[in-house]
Amino acid sequence: MKEQAVHTLTQLPHNTDKRVKEVKVLMYHRLMDAAEARVNNHWTAVEQSSFREHLKVLEAFNYTAITFNDLKLHFQNEIELPKKPVIITFDDAYKDFYDIGYPLLKEFGMRAVIFALGDRSITENAWDDPSEIDRVPLMSDKELVQLHNEGFEIGAHSCTHPKLTEISLDEAEREIIESKESLERLLGSEINSFCYPFGLENKAIQQIVKDAGFSFGCTVYSGPTSFGESLFNIHRITIKNNMGALGFALRVLTPLDAVEVNGSKLKKRIFSVG
Repeated sequence: MKEQAVHTLTQLPHNTDKRVKEVKVLMYHRLMDAAEARVNNHWTAVEQSSFREHLKVLEAFNYTAITFNDLKLHFQNEIELPKKPVIITFDDAYKDFYDIGYPLLKEFGMRAVIFALGDRSITENAWDDPSEIDRVPLMSDKELVQLHNEGFEIGAHSCTHPKLTEISLDEAEREIIESKESLERLLGSEINSFCYPFGLENKAIQQIVKDAGFSFGCTVYSGPTSFGESLFNIHRITIKNNMGALGFALRVLTPLDAVEVNGSKLKKRIFSVG
């Protein structure tokens, strides 16, 4: 498949390899050590020992961590996928990923996708409510380049982390396009994946991401629970700070996440009637 065809692909063809349709995409944000965990219980901050347990589950059940770049190469018939692929994503490119997540993933022989901001002058999570979560540093250019060189995928997360559905389409277009261009200059490599800040997107925003040359767009809670029904509205399994090995295993190994998500969508539809 030619690269141009991949860029115009919005969902998987019906004859796609079954392994692609069964890909699970996991969403993490922050990681923290035991000391910080005692004083920080924000849902986005997963404790180091819990993350290790999650990786042990993936290893025990023979999952192989791949990237969206790998998927694109598979679509182009350049590589085969492993039998049980999983994509581990981290939003915002926090420094604690480099300090905690990176060493653990290397220990288990796994990789991840890190969604970083295009505005490289932003050095901390200024978009978060400080009453809910502390200001913490983001990864530096040098750290992102190192991860990229070691096979981790760097995806774009807009330039400044705005709510794309609450700004003009012109502003959204600039945020999306410039984030891709900025990270490509930094890494000297194509950026294929985009993550919508706060998970906020709509058809117009998805189209901008597609037209900008991305091949994949990731949401937070929305999107079809079957992978590939929409490559620009990719649903991810949300990993929260209170998710132990059992809860993690249930969401990766069973349809529990799909049941929860679809049940929530049905409830909203029912209560919105009338």
